[in-house]
Amino acid sequence: MKNLLEKIYILFFTYLLRVFPIKSNKIMFWNFSGKGYGCNSKYICEYIINNNLCYELLWVVEKDGLYYFPDQVKYVKKYSLRYFYHLATSKVFIDNQHKMDTFRKRKKQYFIKTWHATLGLKKIGLDNPLTDEIYKRVLDMNNNVTDLMISNCD
Repeated sequence: MKNLLEKIYILFFTYLLRVFPIKSNKIMFWNFSGKGYGCNSKYICEYIINNNLCYELLWVVEKDGLYYFPDQVKYVKKYSLRYFYHLATSKVFIDNQHKMDTFRKRKKQYFIKTWHATLGLKKIGLDNPLTDEIYKRVLDMNNNVTDLMISNCD
């Protein structure tokens, strides 16, 4: 029952907050579903900061106050009302994992997946030996929303 209520909550806010316009200079980052400031997303964020590019930078976290962020980055707690607002109004999303089936991208939003891997050896998609029906559904949804994927894998 809790999973059903959580999905209803997520979908309700995901669609309700679409009345707000997308901000062309807003970028929302994830790292391992909210585990803090790191991986490839971090280096893209730091490039933006170091080159004084004019973007509003938001970082998704699981828990408040546990992580270090540069002054130019604001964090937002996953599944909070602020999270759903920024999800609805960010122009670009950058993440190092699949988005789950509750993620709904708007037409003018852009999703960049920065896959994490070592030495170009990671198997993803249908090459993943752990592929099951749930993973295939998530994979299908991700293929439909991903605009660009950066990886060191062939």
